[in-house]
Amino acid sequence: MYQSLLVLSLICFSSANFVKLRSNAGMFYDTMAGVPRSDEEFWLRLDINQGLSWTLDSSYYSCNGSNVSSSLCFNSARNVYDASNSPTADFVDVYANTTVNNTDEASAERVNLTNNLFADGVYMEDNFYVTLNNRARMTATDLKFLNAHNSSAAVGSLALGSYTSQDVPTFLQRLQSGGLIESNSFSLALNEIDSSYGELYLGTINSTKYVEPLVEFDFIPVSDPNGVFGFDWEDTFPTVPISGLSMSSNDKQRTVFFPNDWNNTVLTGTYPLPMMLDSRNIFIHLPFSSIIHIAVQLNALYLDTLQKWAVNCSVGQLDATLNFHMGNLTVHAPIKELIYPAYQGDKRLSFANGEDVCILAMAPDVYIGYPLLGTPFLRNAVVAVNHDSKKVAVANLNRDSIPPSSNVSVSESMGVYVPPPVSTSRTSERPSTLDESSTANFDKREESDVSSSSVTNSNSRNSSTITSSGTQTEQTSGIATIETDSIPGALGNNLTDYSTLTLTIYTNSEVDELNPNIATASISNGSIYSEPYPFSGTAVAESFSASPSQAEGSNSSSSGSSLVLCFFTSLASLLTVSCLLL
Repeated sequence: MYQSLLVLSLICFSSANFVKLRSNAGMFYDTMAGVPRSDEEFWLRLDINQGLSWTLDSSYYSCNGSNVSSSLCFNSARNVYDASNSPTADFVDVYANTTVNNTDEASAERVNLTNNLFADGVYMEDNFYVTLNNRARMTATDLKFLNAHNSSAAVGSLALGSYTSQDVPTFLQRLQSGGLIESNSFSLALNEIDSSYGELYLGTINSTKYVEPLVEFDFIPVSDPNGVFGFDWEDTFPTVPISGLSMSSNDKQRTVFFPNDWNNTVLTGTYPLPMMLDSRNIFIHLPFSSIIHIAVQLNALYLDTLQKWAVNCSVGQLDATLNFHMGNLTVHAPIKELIYPAYQGDKRLSFANGEDVCILAMAPDVYIGYPLLGTPFLRNAVVAVNHDSKKVAVANLNRDSIPPSSNVSVSESMGVYVPPPVSTSRTSERPSTLDESSTANFDKREESDVSSSSVTNSNSRNSSTITSSGTQTEQTSGIATIETDSIPGALGNNLTDYSTLTLTIYTNSEVDELNPNIATASISNGSIYSEPYPFSGTAVAESFSASPSQAEGSNSSSSGSSLVLCFFTSLASLLTVSCLLL
């Protein structure tokens, strides 16, 4: 049976291109997986740094009694794996490396994921396929995975990483051993935030998706001295060096570079900074000082109780980019790619003058314990990962190659969910800034509703349709195979000061003692009201973003055409600001 599956998959793959990833408003990226010879299909979320794929068991949602008609129960049907529907499912004892008869005999484990999610379940083995854009299927036979009965996320993982705690073969390794891909590798083009889908290339890279140069980096080792994620030291995660940050006004061809020093309120240091790539996180986690440099330039208002920065959504119209320097490569992220619409319940948050509020897609790295590049970075880059050679190559996204914009309706809360305040006092519990935990931007119900909507249901929150046939003419001329020892087209980097870097994971921290000394604001009845601007004696020019006076509904006018670039001399002296009006 496995041989016939392999032959069929090889025949289909000869003309295959990529896996279409369903984009949930540019925040999450999912693909439909399934089991051959059954009707079993379920959504899995792309996870590029974990090696262990996992599913949600059908028992995860209770769909009986009064719950049977709830939207959570209805929509979750496409998120769960039901072993009883699969003719090839087996329970697994991973320590004895053998199949067993039932759940009680199977190995159980809690997986602490590197994006602060967890999944409790038992090991199973089955054949999983993903569908390519030409309707072909790529099947990983005898894939060992965790079937979770409890999790802080409402969607399982299609894991494309290398690290697994029990050293079980990964999804990519099963494809490789089956002869479907040459190397343990993939490349990724999530496209822009409003694109209708992202693109996942298994074992290949498409040169039409990126703008040269494509620059290659060795994986930076990751140290976990406190055992937060269960390992001591690993060099199996796609972790890259960021050598600096800057912001550019493209129309006037001016760039301001941020200071090389950083301060995250717990540690201080200098760039280059090792940062882990993560496709299940909708934020970029930077040192606090670096975020402040960015926030001030956009006239962001700091929501102290929520520990997020609010900006006027019109900053997305700026012809400006945040630049991530990586030696001889600079990844340019337009401002519109770095903000999310803000909701409280099902209501859009607005400034007191009625203009829409967006949340800056950044959070301090101390909240999770390490610096991280989530989907806001990945949407602006093409990334190729070769686990055989432990290298990652990065290039700028070719914006001429992206699919058309999605018809996703955002009439409901397809954005960052801002929970209503329950108290004005701080609590000892760390507010989550991640995308998927039960206390994050969406609670479990909301994230499930968004993620498990049927691809043909026009009434769902995400009404984008992803079909395997499609109507787009896909570009295939640039596709090249990633070999075990190389990534086609990749150049070496010119960074000489990152070979000794290690990404150290610390326990996450609260930053109650930090007063960011930027414009702060509070939320009342769905509107944001600002506090007095702290820069006394400093003239900060108005830009597209809402200045504090605008947020309070004054009659102050805005030029509507300028970008203000400001930077601090140090975190400890935040009132010393230099500004450049572009």
